[in-house]
Amino acid sequence: MAAAEGRSLDLLERFQLAQTRAGSVPYITIIGLMTVTPADWFYVVRQIGRNINQLMRLHPILVASIDNTDIRRPKWRPNNDDPPFETHEILEGAALAITVSSVGEIAEVEAAEAQAFNIASGPLWRVGLYRMKHQLLDGYVALTIHHVVTDGMGALKLFEEVIRQPSSVPTTSSQPRQQPMPPKAHKTMRIQPSVINTVRKGARWILNHSSKATQRFGATSKWPPTNLLKDQPRRPGVSHISVDFSKDQNRIVERLEALGHQIGTVHSVLHTAAVVALAAAVSDGDKNAFDTIGTETPMSLRSDRKHPRIGGNYTGLVERSIPISKLKSETIASFTKAMNNYIHSREARSDARSRVGEFRLLPDRLIPDLWKDRLTKRGTSDNPFRNSLMISNLGRFEPRQPPLDKVWFCHASMPWDAAINMDVVSLAFKQASDVSGRREARLAVMISWLDGAIERRIIDRFSAALVRVVNLLAKAGGAPNLDRHAMRGRNLQDLVN
Repeated sequence: MAAAEGRSLDLLERFQLAQTRAGSVPYITIIGLMTVTPADWFYVVRQIGRNINQLMRLHPILVASIDNTDIRRPKWRPNNDDPPFETHEILEGAALAITVSSVGEIAEVEAAEAQAFNIASGPLWRVGLYRMKHQLLDGYVALTIHHVVTDGMGALKLFEEVIRQPSSVPTTSSQPRQQPMPPKAHKTMRIQPSVINTVRKGARWILNHSSKATQRFGATSKWPPTNLLKDQPRRPGVSHISVDFSKDQNRIVERLEALGHQIGTVHSVLHTAAVVALAAAVSDGDKNAFDTIGTETPMSLRSDRKHPRIGGNYTGLVERSIPISKLKSETIASFTKAMNNYIHSREARSDARSRVGEFRLLPDRLIPDLWKDRLTKRGTSDNPFRNSLMISNLGRFEPRQPPLDKVWFCHASMPWDAAINMDVVSLAFKQASDVSGRREARLAVMISWLDGAIERRIIDRFSAALVRVVNLLAKAGGAPNLDRHAMRGRNLQDLVN
């Protein structure tokens, strides 16, 4: 195959490099559960090793490192060795799977391994194999990749290729071709910053960080309030837990879809549930310390025509600010529909692209280490968080043929983005679940937070409230139309109490 050519880093890639250099590696982890016998597990692992070897040869981005000697213009440096890396440098646990006690523990192990990624030499991704204690038939495959390599959707596609097993259906004899390096985002879409939005954000930041301005103009104060944060120095270490819903987990997605009929997608319903859960979790605190919940959602800007399946960062954030007082006047239907209409609008996609374009207003190439220094100083401020809650949803994962039973997703982006990360993905099954043709989809939610800043008791309260609200909404979604309509008309404040 022809030698791959490198290129300079894109805007988002340079920012993620700055995060790494500021002391916290941004990463994405996908975890899959495969119920196989110990004998079959041997063949699964052997095929995973073969898949990794092929992927390294087909996708130069997976074996590239970053030449950071010129911090003004860091570049991708392809690795054209043959092989670029040995399989054992990517795959851990092939001989004997690592034994753990929970999915959260897998995420913790992968988080520690991610911090050891070496951007100068690579590799910048890994695959770990795990077993649960006392569950010999459950094998777990975890893919962790540096966020500078790809975004969440690209990581999910890579995970599908890693676990792919040989198909019983004959395939064509043509060999797959080596892919080029993923194109820069600004080469595939318009990402100019919105000057008006940038000015508004700057004015809002000044108002919210000036006590005199707050008193005079009544600026909003987002959760978490400063008095809830741990004292400095704060560690940027990320903790993860998996949220378990009702025993009938296979029907939750279907029932949330039914509840959201004509008002919003499952993501919009879960956004409503998360806002209510956070309001419930912090309702016994100092109500005067904050008056707003800020949420943000990563929006995929990928296009099948312009972007590769694996590699590259094509994601922008969209934000919402929800006054606590609004919960008293909004119903489940009105709140969910407003979010759904916005996130599926042209305005939202334009906002997401503009958000990426805002990095052009911070000239890291003219002022070396500008982004790194800003991130480092942000962690020492009284309240470093930009928003209360980030809700990342990879949607419905439909693998082509691997025997997956469940899949989880978690990530750690910039340490001081949102106080709580809620990562969502659902696994769809190809076979119909009953004679009606309905297909099951298992919902998986993981909660991530900075244990050096946010106390665990807050996370426990939020997780418990989220389980309560989601189960309540799912139960209504599976009820007759009259009960479903009644739930949509309920006031949000009723669910908080």
